[in-house]
Amino acid sequence: MSLSPRLILVALVLLVLPAAVTALFLARQARWAVAPGAQPGGRITGRLAPIGGVAGDASLENLAVEIVGVARDGSTHTESSGLTNASGRFELEVQPLDGHYEARIEGGGWQTINVPISLVDGLGKELLIPVRPAARIELTFVRRSGVPVRGGEWSLDGEVGRSWFSAWSGRLFERRGTFTGPDLVVDGLSPMRAHVVIRLDGGDRTELVMDLVVGPNRHTVDL
Repeated sequence: MSLSPRLILVALVLLVLPAAVTALFLARQARWAVAPGAQPGGRITGRLAPIGGVAGDASLENLAVEIVGVARDGSTHTESSGLTNASGRFELEVQPLDGHYEARIEGGGWQTINVPISLVDGLGKELLIPVRPAARIELTFVRRSGVPVRGGEWSLDGEVGRSWFSAWSGRLFERRGTFTGPDLVVDGLSPMRAHVVIRLDGGDRTELVMDLVVGPNRHTVDL
């Protein structure tokens, strides 16, 4: 039985496309892999490039940028920090280092991102850093007894990056912190299924499983 050219083409697309997309994913990830070395120091310049659309009124201006020096022995220290301008650009000075640098960028309705940087071969080049729209948790806690909620501790974990062609690429996401008052707000999250644990001042404890989407994820929690 002979196969028509159309069937052969469809079969090739189904076989080749996932592999091609996976290869593209790996190539993009490889751009961020840097080897430690004798960093000369100097000026790091970067520009943020939004991908995946824009979340609501998200802006590239006034995002917090922190450059951390990572020595070969794993020790870290903050080199410099600043804000992006209206075009999403930043320029920060760093000192010489035996290791590499890492840029942390957060705020403005975008997912928090950490990017390793090397100046060994790229001194003076502008870094193009992709940023993606973020999910935001907005929880309000209300006690049936009427006793006000005064804050507490929270922790969040989930897995992001999974898809039908790269199920192996999922990465764990963990954050934790504290809050005051009846409202818990967490910015800069990746869309994911998140497990949130809250321990309120006064002893209340609650857990939530939330499917986070880009933009605000608002819920009222009755205690």
